[in-house]
Amino acid sequence: MSSIAIPTDRPGDLSKVKKINEKGMTMYRVYEDSEENYQSYIEDQKKFLECLYAKFPDPSSSPANSSYATVEVNGQVVCKIDNNGFVESSNAAMSGIQNALHGSQNMLSGPSLAQDRAEKIAETMGGVIVKSPSAMTQDIYNSISSPKVSVDYAAMKSDPIYYQLQLLQQQRAEYLENQKLQDG
Repeated sequence: MSSIAIPTDRPGDLSKVKKINEKGMTMYRVYEDSEENYQSYIEDQKKFLECLYAKFPDPSSSPANSSYATVEVNGQVVCKIDNNGFVESSNAAMSGIQNALHGSQNMLSGPSLAQDRAEKIAETMGGVIVKSPSAMTQDIYNSISSPKVSVDYAAMKSDPIYYQLQLLQQQRAEYLENQKLQDG
């Protein structure tokens, strides 16, 4: 039975795994370890692979990132606020905006936060709030599902690490079968 070298720069606790030395190379026979350590190692490797092949959604397409309002002072836009409550402004207006929001420690989120910030900025800077057509209500904002991360399993299955895991699982099955025969 051949042994596979398990790279030590991958996640997983190898502290209790049996080490062998073949041809000057330290190798780990993870398939001979306790069930708990083996399963933990396999799960860690699967998670590592899934992270490598994770596909993150484009957040710019989320309606939560669209405009909630602008704050205008003397007809000039001093800041833009999105439905999440994030504020964007020029460097020149930033100190006034920071003063308006200084000490604000509320627990609001989404459009409620956007409205609260818009009101504070407009009041401090002597401006007006101009709501955007894409401004959301809090209920609509709360009903938006969070973008989900997906995994490209087809690409993952062509990765050599995935192949190594399959080989390791086969070696584990053979090892357990041999243990049964020896004990029986």
